[in-house]
Amino acid sequence: MNLAAAYVTHQVLEDDCDAARVKYLFGDLPLHLALANKAAAEVTQQVLEQHRDAAREKDTYGNLPLHVAARNQAPAEVVAQLVAAYPDAPREKDKYCLLYRSDAADEE
Repeated sequence: MNLAAAYVTHQVLEDDCDAARVKYLFGDLPLHLALANKAAAEVTQQVLEQHRDAAREKDTYGNLPLHVAARNQAPAEVVAQLVAAYPDAPREKDKYCLLYRSDAADEE
């Protein structure tokens, strides 16, 4: 786990249960930040347990966590977690009006 992902996990799990709901610069939730830093499936799961609806929330640019995960080549397990938390995510367009396509998302 990289340092950014470790920090997000620490904030969400140890310091403040509401930390998973805090939006940072550009409207990023901790889930967006973790995915941008290639967080492992364990981190994604822990953040989603604290704030399940985080998978539905877009940043300032209209990116869902799934879009961030796709751009950062997240493992299939992470994609599956995001799709399970928000099944309509693969049908939502990102800031470039692109849809997310993946075998992992199609399997759900």
